[in-house]
Amino acid sequence: MSWLPSPEYADWWYDLSWKGIIGFGTVAAIATAGTVVFTMLQFWSDSVRDEKSERRNKAMEVQLSEANARALEAQLALEKYKAPRKIDGPAFVAALEGKPKAPVEIVFVRDNPECWQLAMQIRDWLKTANWEHTQPAAISGADEPRFDSYPSAMQAGGQPSGVVIVQRATSQADFERERWKSFDGPLDTPGKALAHALMLSLGTIGNSMGYETGTIGKLRVVVGPKP
Repeated sequence: MSWLPSPEYADWWYDLSWKGIIGFGTVAAIATAGTVVFTMLQFWSDSVRDEKSERRNKAMEVQLSEANARALEAQLALEKYKAPRKIDGPAFVAALEGKPKAPVEIVFVRDNPECWQLAMQIRDWLKTANWEHTQPAAISGADEPRFDSYPSAMQAGGQPSGVVIVQRATSQADFERERWKSFDGPLDTPGKALAHALMLSLGTIGNSMGYETGTIGKLRVVVGPKP
């Protein structure tokens, strides 16, 4: 039968066939393994990307929380700064109880409603504490002509801002009497007692003594603008 291949030709095709099958199988196996490896790498890459994204999101959440906290602190500080000063009346009265007394004159910076309001509070609580006092008055001029160019609070012996207790000295002994290192010392003069009471109830106070400003025999409370 002439159409049948020779044994040698058949063996050649047989060898080629199984080698092809092995080759294609190898290629398929490599392709399959590559697909598996690629899939695993893709999964790992996605996991790493998700982890980085999660860390980034958490970091952004922390930064946003910190920013919000700083904004809230700034808002509270602004509100505190804008709020008018207020005396803790009961603390003021308690601090003056049993302490030496002296007449008090109260002056404030003209055309400053907040200064006027605080001056009125000081008057009211001095009255409650049974301290002699004058009605609050706007500062109308300097005690000494050379202070005419100063801010009005300084014309009365105070500072450009804040509350200051002013005393007029008549001798060096007055300075010695009012000298003290801290509020832990004895509150043995009206000036020390009033300063201590205002510190406790208002949070800040200044003291001034000189030969040119103030009224002899009285404590002057100068209410300047809010610091």
